[in-house]
Amino acid sequence: MILAINTSTLQFSMALMEEDETVLGEFSVSKGKGHFGGLMPALDSLLPTTRSDIHDLKDLVFAL
Repeated sequence: MILAINTSTLQFSMALMEEDETVLGEFSVSKGKGHFGGLMPALDSLLPTTRSDIHDLKDLVFAL
C-alpha cells in the first residue's frame, strides 16, 4: 500500500493506494490557520475508513 501526501499548496491532501494505483481512500483539508496540524488526525481517520493498517504501508510519496 502507498500513502501519498500533498502539502504543496495551502490545502493538504492524502490518499491511500494499492500498488497498482487503485485509490482506496482520500482525505483533504481546505486552507485555514493551523490546517497542517490535522495531518496525523487525517491519517488516523483514513486508515480505519479504508480498513487498512499502518503496517501495510510499503511506500510513502510526498509532494512538497
